[in-house]
Amino acid sequence: MTNVKKNERYIPTKNYVIAAVIVIGIILLTWYGFSWYKIIKENKVSTSYLISEKIISNELNGLEEVADVFSEVPNSYYVYISYTGDEEIYKMEEELSSLIKDYHLADNFYFFNVSSFKDDKDCIDKINEVFNLEDNKVTSIPTIIYFKDGKASNIIKNEGRGIMSVGEFQKMLDINGVTKE
Repeated sequence: MTNVKKNERYIPTKNYVIAAVIVIGIILLTWYGFSWYKIIKENKVSTSYLISEKIISNELNGLEEVADVFSEVPNSYYVYISYTGDEEIYKMEEELSSLIKDYHLADNFYFFNVSSFKDDKDCIDKINEVFNLEDNKVTSIPTIIYFKDGKASNIIKNEGRGIMSVGEFQKMLDINGVTKE
C-alpha cells in the first residue's frame, strides 16, 4: 500500500480573526481618508480664493455694509459680486487673481459676498437696488462692476453662459484703458 501524505495544515482561528481586523482597519482608514479629503475640499471653497490668499482684503458680506463702504471709496473701483461654495467659481477666482496682481488692482477691488442671500428670489433685484443700477443692471452672478466717479460704467454680463470668464474681465480692463504697471 502506498502511503498518502496529507498536505493539510492547521490554521488557527486566531489568524482569521487577525486578518479580519486588518481588513476592517484598512476599510475604516480608507473611509476616514476620503471623508477628511471631502471636508478639506468643502472648507477650501467655503471662502473666496481672493480673500483666503489675501489677493484682496476688501470684503462685504451684507447689503447694509455697501452704503457705508462705498461712501469712502476712490473715484474708480471694481466690485466683484459672487458667492462661495462652488468649485468652478473658486477655480475662476484663481485665474482672476493673476489679473488683479498684474494690473495692481487689489486696493481698488471689492468682494461682495452674496452667499447669505443668493438663493432668494429677489437676490439680483437687491443687488441692483443697493448699487443704484437703473440702466445697466446685473443679470447674473458672479459678475464684476466697474464704477467710475460713483456710477456703474461697465458690467460683465454672462447671460446663460455659466459663470463669467477671466477673458471677459480682461476685455473690461482693455475697454476702460487700464494698463499693466
